Amino acid sequence: MAAMVAAAEAAGVTVVAGGRSKCFTRSLYWRLRAAIRRLHSERRKWSRQRLCFHYDALSYSLNFDDGRRG
Repeated sequence: MAAMVAAAEAAGVTVVAGGRSKCFTRSLYWRLRAAIRRLHSERRKWSRQRLCFHYDALSYSLNFDDGRRG
């Protein structure tokens, strides 16, 4: 709960006492939580992906070819 209040203050949100503010606070909490989870899952997705290069033997050998035969 303290993290949510800190996030709301950082966002510049002013919460006024009353029924509507409670609903707003809950809504803000769930929206922030969803955004953080989304960012976290995207970061995990990128860390799991590995770069894979598909070279055949001829293409790979051309990288080291200086143009001379022999």
